[in-house]
Amino acid sequence: MSTRRGFSLIEVVVAMAVGSALMAVAVGTLHLILRAEQTCRERLNHQQMIANLTDQFRGDAHAAQEFSGEPWKFEMGAGRVVEYRHEPESLVRTETVGGQLRKQEQYPLPAGAGVRMSIESQRPRMVAMEITPATAEPLDPEWKRVWVEACLGADGRFARAGGQGGKTP
Repeated sequence: MSTRRGFSLIEVVVAMAVGSALMAVAVGTLHLILRAEQTCRERLNHQQMIANLTDQFRGDAHAAQEFSGEPWKFEMGAGRVVEYRHEPESLVRTETVGGQLRKQEQYPLPAGAGVRMSIESQRPRMVAMEITPATAEPLDPEWKRVWVEACLGADGRFARAGGQGGKTP
């Protein structure tokens, strides 16, 4: 009788092949997980950017006294002006006070996206912003048509119940 004290070459090769196959599956799965995480992060960033843009637009419209055409300007009073400009692949918001730049923000848009702002004809104090993808079937499914409406000068944060002005208690 002989006693074995080690592994045969075939056993070692089989163990290495199984280990290599498991490592390949693990690396492939990790790659898929990282790609899915990146896609989710990009979509979340996109949704947050759209939410920020629409909130900013509504806030500007509610605080504005007047609105004028392209470049789109909101006159806030006391020398404060907010301007929206459509540039290739972005929408730029510039805020000035007394002609001095106070703040500038850039909101990325897909290539070829259209931006339109207008005063609603049926409701003269309503300002609308529309962002449309370049094609009817956008390549990025997250980019659908965005439509935002806001009433000029209607900052509801300082309205009391019953329509009287001033801060709510």
